[in-house]
Amino acid sequence: MTVAVEAAQARRHVRTAHPAQVDADGTSVASVRSHRAPQVLERDTHLLRLSLDLQLDALLLVLGASAAGRPGDAMPWRRWLSEDVDLAWELTTTALSVRGDVPPSLGADLATADPAQLTENLLARYSSMCSLLEDLLPSQTGVVDLRGPDGSDRSAWYDQVRVALDRYRARVEELKAYRASTNPSHDPSAHEPEPGAPSGHLSGRSYLPGELLG
Repeated sequence: MTVAVEAAQARRHVRTAHPAQVDADGTSVASVRSHRAPQVLERDTHLLRLSLDLQLDALLLVLGASAAGRPGDAMPWRRWLSEDVDLAWELTTTALSVRGDVPPSLGADLATADPAQLTENLLARYSSMCSLLEDLLPSQTGVVDLRGPDGSDRSAWYDQVRVALDRYRARVEELKAYRASTNPSHDPSAHEPEPGAPSGHLSGRSYLPGELLG
């Protein structure tokens, strides 16, 4: 008896015993469904969530170590930081694919999240960061003393703040352009600063760090 004959007999047997669970070609519907949506044990999704929590913690630790790195430090912090971002992304997509939980800091109901709401949430954060950094910078007019109360030179970190502020402003413009392209009927006046409010303030107010996290 050939392998083809044995396979045909096996399909006929399954079709006879479980007619509602077999496709026309003899393929088990249950096996197809299992392949499309793999069953993952609750224990496994829990371990995956813990791994993702630890990966995000490690990413922040590496970020801090990278920022505080000293000349001669042999640890490849910047490479690890880049790799940890990729690893966090991989674990998050894996958790979502098996309907596992993800940390709330990554967003609520990511699988069904409304892109428009996500855009507004990001705009609120980046706009608020613009406002906070603008308050750090000296006035654009008049003579400004760039020396701190202790006599230290503040010009170096002012430059870093300006770089961050420019990037946040660019991000805000990108988000606004995306919002306009995906929702032409959106009324931007509901989210723009009130007249006279500093740039970056939403509805005349600025949000404190963590206030928007819920």
